[in-house]
Amino acid sequence: MAKKTRRARATSRPAPVRPAAGETQRETMPAPTTAVARPKPASAAVARVMTMDQAKEAFRQEYRYVISDLRTTGILAGALFATMVILALILG
Repeated sequence: MAKKTRRARATSRPAPVRPAAGETQRETMPAPTTAVARPKPASAAVARVMTMDQAKEAFRQEYRYVISDLRTTGILAGALFATMVILALILG
């Protein structure tokens, strides 16, 4: 049974107009409008330039906890796998 919703049913939409065989898509498209130039925020105007060493150090500081979590997960997975192999040899 279908789930009941309180949403009104969508009305049917007219089929999109497709260009004739000889026409191209560009001829049927409306002319593009000009975009309004928006000012950039002041923080985006100032670009920070880092050397590779600075970038590596920043990466290490930001993701230090991830490396320790991955190491812990790897050790745990290895221990569980070894336990499964030992149990398979003993029980099987």
